[in-house]
Amino acid sequence: MLEWTAADVLGHRSAAGRWLDELERARVPVSMVFAENDDGIEYLRNREGRRSRRVQRSGIVRAVEVPEVDHSMHRAWLPDRMLAAIDEQLTRT
Repeated sequence: MLEWTAADVLGHRSAAGRWLDELERARVPVSMVFAENDDGIEYLRNREGRRSRRVQRSGIVRAVEVPEVDHSMHRAWLPDRMLAAIDEQLTRT
């Protein structure tokens, strides 16, 4: 992970890093809602950790991880958790 942080400090951004920069510049609130341990949130933590933390501190971008919900929603008894998380983010904006 240190190599990704060093690249970010030097201004070398992956497509996801450039996208996060664009979201921050746009100043439009964005909530990203992920299932627990989703590949997308893991990517943001592992590869774009520094950039992701920075834009989240700005308050423009928010990453929310919904516990106990899997990406494919095979745990069919938990959709209310995901709907509640999405509703909370919509209410926030």
